[in-house]
Amino acid sequence: MKKTVLLIAILIFTILSCELLEIESGMAFEHNNLLDYNNRDVIKYTNGIDTINFNVVNAESRESSISNGTGRMKLTTDKQGDYTISEQTNQDDSYLDYLRMSLTGKVDETIYNLVINLENKSSHTIDRCIVEYYQDYNFKGKNYRDVFEVSYDTLSYNFSKPKVPFVTRAIPGGILKFYDSETKQMWELIE
Repeated sequence: MKKTVLLIAILIFTILSCELLEIESGMAFEHNNLLDYNNRDVIKYTNGIDTINFNVVNAESRESSISNGTGRMKLTTDKQGDYTISEQTNQDDSYLDYLRMSLTGKVDETIYNLVINLENKSSHTIDRCIVEYYQDYNFKGKNYRDVFEVSYDTLSYNFSKPKVPFVTRAIPGGILKFYDSETKQMWELIE
């Protein structure tokens, strides 16, 4: 009888432990906060002199059984000069939750993706990116929560510098600003 009770207690403890581990390994953000725009929305940026307008051509979010059920997200804009905004989560259907961003082409077509690990609200490094996390961030007089400044690490790696090596991304809020290393211009969101 004692063995049966002990076996049942171990089984219950094991099941509860697995559920707790699964909850802890999930994404630290609500999935619906990642997609900030809808199809046909216009996203505007300025460098202080010029303005660029991106038309959202693909904004989709769908639930997925992969990655603890958090879902997948894609955002693509039209091309504006040298820029195209592309964001994607769970690109390779892995169980890890990453947000990959590119401003020079589609995420799956360029090697210079800026990456955020969405499993934690903290600063970290990942895929040659240095990510600084800010719980509170003021941008042009507006306060944002959960902001990541992502920069491509060109000092530790002997690679050429990508055209856009720096992005500030709010969740929710989208890309607040990005830096063009060729023109040496910072582009900031116009709200």
